Amino acid sequence: IPLHEETLAQREEVLSPIHPTTLMSRNNLAHAYVSVGRFDEAIVLLEDTLAQCEEVLGPIHPTTLANRNNLAYAYMKAGREDDARRLLGEADGNDTN
Repeated sequence: IPLHEETLAQREEVLSPIHPTTLMSRNNLAHAYVSVGRFDEAIVLLEDTLAQCEEVLGPIHPTTLANRNNLAYAYMKAGREDDARRLLGEADGNDTN
């Protein structure tokens, strides 16, 4: 995880916080957090990153879709199944409420 954190910091500094490569790096860091059970940190990072991806790249860009998928996975691992279903329903264009 330290390598992911260092890479993200460097990309934010050199490229910008909203550069597509930086957004992918942020997504990778969050996925690493999930893999070691740091769900709360991952979810906050993924929620922020998803909002930025949608704004900068658009809702159907591959990086946006990967981020949405990883956020849904993080929700599931954290026991937030309803949030995951809602998020995936939005991705499919379905209203699950």
